[in-house]
Amino acid sequence: MGWLFQGKTLLALLFLLLIPTQALWLLPALDVAEKLSLEAVIVALAAVLISIQHANELEIATDQLRDVAHSVPTRGIGIFPDYLSEVPELIGKAKESITVLCDTPAHGSFSNTAAFAEYWNMLRHLMVDGDVSINCKFFNSTGRKRLHEAQIRDERDNWGAWAARNHDNCAAFDQLARRLKVQPPAGSEGVSQPQEIWADNADQYVQSMMAINETVLSGFDKDQVEMLTFDPLRYGPSVYCWLRDKDQEGIFVIVPVRGSGVQDLAGFHTREPELIRALGTVFEHPGSTQIPKRRSTQPSGTA
Repeated sequence: MGWLFQGKTLLALLFLLLIPTQALWLLPALDVAEKLSLEAVIVALAAVLISIQHANELEIATDQLRDVAHSVPTRGIGIFPDYLSEVPELIGKAKESITVLCDTPAHGSFSNTAAFAEYWNMLRHLMVDGDVSINCKFFNSTGRKRLHEAQIRDERDNWGAWAARNHDNCAAFDQLARRLKVQPPAGSEGVSQPQEIWADNADQYVQSMMAINETVLSGFDKDQVEMLTFDPLRYGPSVYCWLRDKDQEGIFVIVPVRGSGVQDLAGFHTREPELIRALGTVFEHPGSTQIPKRRSTQPSGTA
């Protein structure tokens, strides 16, 4: 009923404005030009009131649409790396448990550094509190290295263009790496530019990704992490997921089984208990998601 009250209030204000507008023409002391000027001011004031009312109605409608969108049990939350922005909120709401099945411990740390940093901070807080059970599975170091090398395989011959295109990502990653005390890759001594420190060439990029993952991995307790021996270029889990409190809420990512590229990693948020339980079975038995061993042309995961 709030919109109805606002509408009646607006009509009352417009009515009150119309009275002095008409009364102006009864004042003999004002000439026509003065009357028209004052009338224009009053009409302009009425237009402002109408625009404010419309803005309020639009804001209310937008809020209602947002509420409807978030009430859908399962909804898309974008492709890589946008979906990672919703993971920190999910982690922050955990009361009992967090389950993670992903390619690397530092998933998205280069492509969406801000979201990853917030996600990692949330996890660290849960570790310190100790009230939330944390269980994670990632590719082992061999799988991670093959993955990172494959990500930039087609960029090696034109690394300058890649570096220029990813300059902002390099700068953001530089701040994160320094904050986590990650050692710069070999051969970058004395270099001050973020781009040159972490990704002066393809090999340095791979070294940097390996280093950030090892640093993040060292922050977990040993009983919180299991390493997977999947070859990410041949077979592996067809979903990545972050689940909280058993079947309460989850975020999952569909991974193309043939690794058609990071642009095809699509993220979803769900509160459907049956779907979350199904994702949990993938975590418990990741081998069930293996596909026939065949070499793909692109990686199925990303930094």
